[in-house]
Amino acid sequence: MIRISAPFLLALALALPFAAGQDAPTPSLKVMTFNIRYANRRDGWDHWTWRKNLVAGTIRFHDADVCGTQEVLGSQLIHLHEQLPGYASVATGRDGRNRGERCAIFYKTARLERVKWATFWLSPTPDRPSAAWGARLRRIVTWAHFRDRRSRKEFFVFNTHFDHQSAPARLESARLLVPKVAELAGDLPVVVMGDLNCTPGSAPHRVLMESLQDAQAMSETGHYGPSGTFPGFGGAARSGRKIDHIFTKNQVRVLRHGILTPTVDERVASDHWPVLAEVVLGEQPRRETIELHDGWRMQFDPKREGQLQKYANPEFDDSRWRVIRAGQPWETNGTAPDGTAWFRTTATLPPAWKGRKLHFIAYGIDDFFTLYVNGHRVATIGARTTTVRDQRIALHLPCSLFHFDRPNHVVLEVTDNGGFGGLAGRPIGLSVSSHSTTHSAAQFRESTLIARTGFHINDDAKRALPFPIEIPGKPTDRAWLRYAVGDGHDDSGDRGLTVRLLDAAGKTIHEAHHGGKDDLWHEIDVRGGDRLTLVVEDQDTRLGGPSSGNDGTILVKLKRAPLSK
Repeated sequence: MIRISAPFLLALALALPFAAGQDAPTPSLKVMTFNIRYANRRDGWDHWTWRKNLVAGTIRFHDADVCGTQEVLGSQLIHLHEQLPGYASVATGRDGRNRGERCAIFYKTARLERVKWATFWLSPTPDRPSAAWGARLRRIVTWAHFRDRRSRKEFFVFNTHFDHQSAPARLESARLLVPKVAELAGDLPVVVMGDLNCTPGSAPHRVLMESLQDAQAMSETGHYGPSGTFPGFGGAARSGRKIDHIFTKNQVRVLRHGILTPTVDERVASDHWPVLAEVVLGEQPRRETIELHDGWRMQFDPKREGQLQKYANPEFDDSRWRVIRAGQPWETNGTAPDGTAWFRTTATLPPAWKGRKLHFIAYGIDDFFTLYVNGHRVATIGARTTTVRDQRIALHLPCSLFHFDRPNHVVLEVTDNGGFGGLAGRPIGLSVSSHSTTHSAAQFRESTLIARTGFHINDDAKRALPFPIEIPGKPTDRAWLRYAVGDGHDDSGDRGLTVRLLDAAGKTIHEAHHGGKDDLWHEIDVRGGDRLTLVVEDQDTRLGGPSSGNDGTILVKLKRAPLSK
């Protein structure tokens, strides 16, 4: 009888899946970008002498397989090689030889085989040392073509540092970098990293996002760490702006993304925080939610001219608008108006999302909003809220609204009727995860539009803030607008409301008197594209009445109807 040992059986069982024709999982790679701050004598106690161990220790501890560094001088390159055994690097000074900043790429020799590398300059003459577009310094991109010794897969890394003073130089650098990446890497997986001296939503960032994907947005486990990467020295307690980035292209799956904060005894490793991403080459991104927290462009619209100015159109130039982050009301930016503001951003969706059930998710857009996707008006949703978390929206959207080969334009027209306003809560984004749908785009396009808001009338004003109503569709689309107003008081006759509906010119097209608790429905014939305003007035003229005001709710429904002949 032949006896088979238990260890042999265990080994056989572990090998069976791959023996049956299944490929072994592709091992992940850890990539890092790190502006280490050049060795400057004026930095005092933050000089490189006191930081070099912490910089090298950060790279070692986080076990980066590839680390793109910026502001590396010759002496610093020597220090890092002394403290990073097992790493090699590729680097060129920005003079084309050995002087000035290097954008050095460090890599583990046991893991990666270097196939080819070179440096080009961010200028109209990229093949020779040069500066352009008002840049104070020569700016470079160092790139390397690697082969993973474990998976045998090949990929490219591009490491750069955009100019810190010239906005035109940053924009033109992005415009140059995008086609160079395509020319050199072709269809191979790509990682682009560096200190771009620009934030999400800026013009250079948007140019890059036309063909690249932000690793933070694509991370399957979300983002770890602070929101910014530029704390400055002494910035252990702050994060600053996010100007250091990692991008991917051509089938790179991002498992995790984080901004690290290496600090020892309140001394920071650099005036920039390093950024780390763990990626898998040759696999489609699997992120189920793309967060739209950074890079929003915002513009107040006190005269309600956004529609006329075509703020929702993808081609609209919003470069002069303020760049903001979602997650805080607009009052925190030093402004406290009630009224309307517009928000614009872009989102690149993974091709794997095509054909899946998409949702627009938003926790706390205050008070109500109209969503546009690629210029198409989708829905108007919302209510007056006492806390920004009251509104949790999961709006089901058809895939036909989106592009899967280029960025999508997402636009919000937000109206605030008191208290906090704007993109006040988080998360906000696009998702193919499982959600309990609260609203459906089809509901708004085909059958019933529901908008809800609260109102308050104090005894001095005798009038609630106007409630704007915009009818989606074309002028040839006929519909019936149905609304109800409840004032939340008894029917004793001591209080009453007059409700007027105004057209775009301010002319009253409907007026009704309402008193007591009954929610009476009123129906008006409207057409697509109509811009109306509902005004609620308190008819109780007594002074010193039993209440300090009148509270209630407005509920609006839209019922589609065929166009009459």
